[in-house]
Amino acid sequence: MPGGLVRDTETCESCARRTLSEKLAIDNLYIEQLGSFDAVNRDPRERIISVAYFSIIRQDALQTILGRGVSDVIWENMFDIKKIAFDHNEIIHEAIKRVQGKLAYEPIAFELLNKNLHYQKYRKFMKLFIIRK
Repeated sequence: MPGGLVRDTETCESCARRTLSEKLAIDNLYIEQLGSFDAVNRDPRERIISVAYFSIIRQDALQTILGRGVSDVIWENMFDIKKIAFDHNEIIHEAIKRVQGKLAYEPIAFELLNKNLHYQKYRKFMKLFIIRK
């Protein structure tokens, strides 16, 4: 979950785009605001309010840039993510619910899958993802 601090001269969305560009070398992709996370004690170090965005990115499209706050990237099964810092599991859970809902009325699954996908594989993907609701 790449994150960054909003600069004085940018919006939350432009911060999200900059962060993806700096940490994952990704530009010009669709992102959508997921929501704000503002529990008073969500970060024990100080008061932090997060505005979370999500995107649909195929694993083979990423080029991680180590450094600049990134020491490693680990791909996890999104349904089996271990406990991670602060309320990040809650944020991931909300993103999964949003994507599952969007699958019913938008063709976003095609962004996740290889361009040479056959219809049967697409149906299998949809069943696996929607059954997990």
